[in-house]
Amino acid sequence: MTPPGGVLRLADGTRESFLCRRLRADEAAAAHALHRLVASGLPAGLVAAESPEFFAAHAERLGRLLGIFTERGLAACAVLGLPGPGDANFGVDHGLPEDLLPRVAHLDGASVHPLYRGNMLQRLLIDWRLAEARDAGRPIILSTAAPGNHFSLDNLLACGLQIRGLKTRFGGLRCLLRRDLDRDARPAEDGEWVDARDYARQERLLGEGLRGWRSRRGERRELYFAAATEAAGAAGDRENSALAGR
Repeated sequence: MTPPGGVLRLADGTRESFLCRRLRADEAAAAHALHRLVASGLPAGLVAAESPEFFAAHAERLGRLLGIFTERGLAACAVLGLPGPGDANFGVDHGLPEDLLPRVAHLDGASVHPLYRGNMLQRLLIDWRLAEARDAGRPIILSTAAPGNHFSLDNLLACGLQIRGLKTRFGGLRCLLRRDLDRDARPAEDGEWVDARDYARQERLLGEGLRGWRSRRGERRELYFAAATEAAGAAGDRENSALAGR
């Protein structure tokens, strides 16, 4: 499923038309260049520094590169990972059993050119990747985000992923996020809001089987942790037991 095109509003009020399509292997360098541009404007450690080979591999065999284009060129792009046997798989960090690893898809990073921020392109790219993963028969959606990368983490939570663990990865602490496309998970109403910087409390709640569902900002930034209310099947029960025993 490729989203339709549309119109983007720039900060100066001008508008530009855009279209969406997959990137070819010979366009991987443009995705890497945009990634470097965006990363250069962020504090060190918030995003993993990916190589040109990373983008080329996803365009050729390891998944898909999805792009949003205007007349200026690549405005935003995102990586969908579809790991195969022998490839790195985020499911290992989640304690997934071996037979579920082929059902995993990675939301492996997204970049939006500074000119086009404020157009909800991160959400579009997440929803697009969820649809592509479903079409590929990969209903277990996994991603990571630095706790301090509020924009990316908030967008992932808003699109239905939940924090399922905390682990040091890619040079710093990362939230491990998951969404199951074939199961309707909802948060219980008796959860609690936790300071987004209180990682020790979050670790305790995660160890009790709770999940991080959403964020809010007031005097401080907080995350809502609660149990899931969906009826877990056998696969979910095996995964939950493995994660709780991390």
